[in-house]
Amino acid sequence: MQEFIMGVCLYTVFDILLSTKKLILVAWRYYSPIIIDFALKEEQERVRRNSERDKQDKEKSKCQYIVDFSYRKRLVMDAFKNFLKKKKVEKHFKKTGPGQKLDSGSSAPAPSITAGAAQGGGIDRIAASDIAAQAALKRLYKEPPKISSSQKKIQMIAQRELEEERRRRDPNYAMAQLGLQEKR
Repeated sequence: MQEFIMGVCLYTVFDILLSTKKLILVAWRYYSPIIIDFALKEEQERVRRNSERDKQDKEKSKCQYIVDFSYRKRLVMDAFKNFLKKKKVEKHFKKTGPGQKLDSGSSAPAPSITAGAAQGGGIDRIAASDIAAQAALKRLYKEPPKISSSQKKIQMIAQRELEEERRRRDPNYAMAQLGLQEKR
């Protein structure tokens, strides 16, 4: 009797497995195209995201290069500006002559300022302002540009053509060409 029950149980389990297999086959036939399309779309999306990420990384590296380049350029320009400042200061102090030490106890008379040293910078400024004023006056009182004879001929031809075109557009001119006159 136990063998019979065992046989029935085995038969039932086998029947369940067989029907499950049939259901899986039917479901696979129906859903396999959908699953395959989904898998392909997922793969395409993953590839697209990776390519976008690569593009963004390239853009970031380009931006980093540009930032580095502009930073280096700014450093060079700052160094150049500092160099020019030092040269200006050196030039200024060379013009003024030797100074007096503050810790020296002697009250020596102040060195006299020579006329050339005191006016050296002023003369340069005055000359520069005169040049700027002359340039401004030239701009204000500029003569009209001279037109060559060939340019005058071209202008006259263009004016004639424009006038002729205006006449052609005029309805009275068209009637006059036909020999008709407008009744008034």
